[in-house]
Amino acid sequence: MADFKLTSTVQYTPRGDFGQFIEVKVTPAVRQAVQDSVDLVVDEAKSIAPVDTGYMRDHISGTVTDGEKTILGTVVSEAFYSGFVEFGTYKMEAQPFMRPALDTLREQIRQAFSSNLSVTLKS
Repeated sequence: MADFKLTSTVQYTPRGDFGQFIEVKVTPAVRQAVQDSVDLVVDEAKSIAPVDTGYMRDHISGTVTDGEKTILGTVVSEAFYSGFVEFGTYKMEAQPFMRPALDTLREQIRQAFSSNLSVTLKS
């Protein structure tokens, strides 16, 4: 299975009102940036995935999971043969779609974090 993860970690030690500011303002902004990034990668991977029946393309999805101090974005292709397509086999040439999706969007992902956090810090 081709499984690439987008990870953003927010770690802090609450100190009076500043810790509360991080928890109330910054953490939701980071979560939104992770969600925006996951959505971008899912859409791009679906648009460039090789299609035979459409099953693999239709089973590319993303999730965002909140931990105690971590927000994890995951993009996965759930078709069992996704890894064979992404990396190839000795009988089949690779047709990457997950990694190129991430590589294509690196700057847009940075912008998602930058814009979400700058708006939060200005408010």
